[in-house]
Amino acid sequence: MSRQAPWWIAAALISAAAILWWLHPAPPLYGYPFPRSPLVGGVTLLGDRGQPVRFSDFRGKFLVIYFGDTRARANTPPILKMLQRTYRQLGRPSRLALMMISIDPAYDRPGVLRRFLANFKPVIGLTGTGSSVAEVAKEFAASYTPHPNLAELSTHTTDLFVVGPRGHLRRVYSPLSLADGHLALGLGRLLGVQ
Repeated sequence: MSRQAPWWIAAALISAAAILWWLHPAPPLYGYPFPRSPLVGGVTLLGDRGQPVRFSDFRGKFLVIYFGDTRARANTPPILKMLQRTYRQLGRPSRLALMMISIDPAYDRPGVLRRFLANFKPVIGLTGTGSSVAEVAKEFAASYTPHPNLAELSTHTTDLFVVGPRGHLRRVYSPLSLADGHLALGLGRLLGVQ
């Protein structure tokens, strides 16, 4: 008998590997893929320390972005608390940044954001002019309707947007994905930590 294995043994091994791969697909990313995966970040906002911030400043990192405001006590604090918990669950990865963009820039100036977000570290607060926030929201297809007098009556999307390390909008997650752990699973897979 020859020292080389017959060709059919190699073919059988390759077939077995293909069947195993088919039976065990990669875990899902959950959330929803963003159509056309646009590049975001052409607008300069103000950080919670008053510094100019662009999404391009975070190239090489995944970003999770939430649109909210400091006076919307029904939605914003619980979502940020769950986002903070997800970050810890993932082991505080250095390749992940959490951000809240205020939809109430007239009230949520940098100092207000900084004090509010002190309870939700490491979330970074972003604000700006009404037009710059509207432009960023448009890039994300995030809807909001500010109420001129009562922030509690303002409405906004509660979705979480994931931007990839090259600046492309990758996925959108509902707040339910925080509660059921799907955001952590999806991010863990994107980051390679789970």
